[in-house]
Amino acid sequence: MGEVFGTLFIFVAIIVIAAALFVGWVVITLLRGLGRAARAVVLGPTAAPPLIETIVCTRASCHCPNLPRARFCRRCGYQIEATKHTPLHAAATWH
Repeated sequence: MGEVFGTLFIFVAIIVIAAALFVGWVVITLLRGLGRAARAVVLGPTAAPPLIETIVCTRASCHCPNLPRARFCRRCGYQIEATKHTPLHAAATWH
């Protein structure tokens, strides 16, 4: 009979610990959301993240933005034409 109560106690203890962790997670998530909302009201909207320079696919049916170092389009696989890159030292010096 003692083993049954011991097993039941451990089972209930695990459920209580899991419930406490879940409630803690919910409370923290709600507080973070309220904090972000309050910050947005006080400070106003935040600035958008900086834009990444992209190369647009030249295929007429695609026009997907790709990273400058890409050789092929990430959407359609079309080969992206090489663009002329001016080296920094050539652009920054007078000849």
